[in-house]
Amino acid sequence: MKQKELKEVFIVGGGICGLAAAYEITSRDIGVSIIEESSALGGQHRQQTQKIGNLPLTCSELRGYELVETMIQQLKGSHVHYFLGHSFLGLYEDKDFGISNDTEVLKLKPKRALISTGAAETPITFKGWTLPGIMTIGAVQIMINREFVKPGKTALIIGSTSFAFELTAQLADVGIEVAGLIEKGDKIKCTNAALVKKVKDLNIPVYTNCEAVEALGSGKVEKVITQSTVSQASNTFEVDFVGLDGGRHPILEPFSVLNCDIGFEKKLGGNLPYYSTTFQTSAEHIYVAGNAAGVTSSAAVVITGMIAGLNIVESLKTLHPEDKIRKRKLWEQLYEVENSKDLNRWDSRRKHIEKHIQSALPAHPREWSMNL
Repeated sequence: MKQKELKEVFIVGGGICGLAAAYEITSRDIGVSIIEESSALGGQHRQQTQKIGNLPLTCSELRGYELVETMIQQLKGSHVHYFLGHSFLGLYEDKDFGISNDTEVLKLKPKRALISTGAAETPITFKGWTLPGIMTIGAVQIMINREFVKPGKTALIIGSTSFAFELTAQLADVGIEVAGLIEKGDKIKCTNAALVKKVKDLNIPVYTNCEAVEALGSGKVEKVITQSTVSQASNTFEVDFVGLDGGRHPILEPFSVLNCDIGFEKKLGGNLPYYSTTFQTSAEHIYVAGNAAGVTSSAAVVITGMIAGLNIVESLKTLHPEDKIRKRKLWEQLYEVENSKDLNRWDSRRKHIEKHIQSALPAHPREWSMNL
């Protein structure tokens, strides 16, 4: 084990949230170390080709990989040290952090830490769901956009979020037939009308009140049997791969290690750490942001990272009055972005914060105390 001097702020997770927070912190002359278990920065957005709107940047709309490159370029020449290929292991008795690259263990001493480990995909289980060729839609996207490999010729998508519709359009663009999307509920979950229209114009059927009951195949998936949740009528799809869209849930392991209090909010992805209006958790000097603070849109992930970064700065030094005004504007933008995606998501976030601070918050952040 080696003792290594750490920059003042330690960020676990080098996705767009961690990069956004790092920029806010380093722009105010505070050093940052980013710990990222992958060999590259950007997380899932490195292979996303769809455009992301409502970004709090000079460019209001960028494709996922463009956003990652923009944020990396912003940090060039700043006080950032990168530990790529390193994982957070846990705490020592003296509260120092331990990280490892599988070769050596480093002991680090941060003044503040932001955990922005994001969210993991939730699988959909049914008989035969472990057959080769059945994978999450995130894995399908990685194969197409990063590895440039077609997973198969004919697909079935199980789930109906905006991500599922985006992937369906991408599959069609690269010449893969999509036999259909199936949704267990009576309504699709995609809130992007343009995406819904695009899939409809491609003549790809969408089946609601429908669920997968069994996958069949010799060595890999060849057929999927579905059943109506209303009439019980069954249907068989002949496909060579399946994309599962079970939604996402916050990654909790670091928060359990750090002894952070955990709560539950269904609209934010299930179990997640409690935090205040500063995004500080119940553990002293430990902050959270991004999907780890509640599964949300890409734009909201960036915004929460920026807000958390500004609050970390304020906990270490005096924040300029214009930065306090900017922080409020970011909260208001978060309100607008989340309300536009899901009417209940913002309300769930506000209620989650209220449980932690044990105090009621007005519905709109412009009415919150300036001491956010």
